[in-house]
Amino acid sequence: MSGDNDQAMEMDDPVPVITRTHFEEAMSNARRSVTEYDLNKFEQFRQKFDPAYAAKVAGKQRCTINWPEDDASQFQKEGAAAEDDDDLYS
Repeated sequence: MSGDNDQAMEMDDPVPVITRTHFEEAMSNARRSVTEYDLNKFEQFRQKFDPAYAAKVAGKQRCTINWPEDDASQFQKEGAAAEDDDDLYS
């Protein structure tokens, strides 16, 4: 049995980091799982019974994702944080 575990540990991760490109590809193939009627029904229910939510949606805007132009920096540490980071595997 330990031989199987050794083989699993030696395999390289085919996707070591999930990036914006991966997310956009996944979302391009996504589709809604509920109908517009059900969404509207839930919206009316929530506005009626959740006053804080009703106050927020007075303008009725959909959620948007504000992606940074360059996502490479999210994986790089700067300054003291990079120096203080201990390697978990050494």
